[in-house]
Amino acid sequence: MAIKREDKVGDEMKRILARVIQQEVKDPRVPPFTSVTEVRVTRDFSHATCYVSVLGTEEQKAECIKALFKARGFLRSSVAKQLLLRTTPELHFVLDDTYEKARELDSLIDRVVGKAAPQAAESDDADSNDDDEDDGLDYDEFESDEFEADSDEEDDSDT
Repeated sequence: MAIKREDKVGDEMKRILARVIQQEVKDPRVPPFTSVTEVRVTRDFSHATCYVSVLGTEEQKAECIKALFKARGFLRSSVAKQLLLRTTPELHFVLDDTYEKARELDSLIDRVVGKAAPQAAESDDADSNDDDEDDGLDYDEFESDEFEADSDEEDDSDT
């Protein structure tokens, strides 16, 4: 699949916005752990949806999106200065909660696997007890002196 120009522009806008948000936006409502996870640009380059991940409470996340919305003119002009396009896309900010959803799914999987692990351990113990049963072989005969004598003779013949 060919890489589209919109994807390239989106990736470059992501890089620019991430740097500008971290270094130049002075709004205290934007926490230090704010990152731009993805930027999707429309085919006509008139709009760009910026997915932002914020580490903090739900209230801090909402305030951060409000602050970015308030600063979108500054952010758009910063993008325009660094990205040579005929028109700079209008920025729309969306909270990206993919990481929180992934963390929630991981915890659910851990809980399910955690419950299944003791059951699996019990079945493994039952299987190991089955191995202790008499299988009809006399293991003592394999430890006899005959095998040791044969191996000593082979060692002498090698020299």
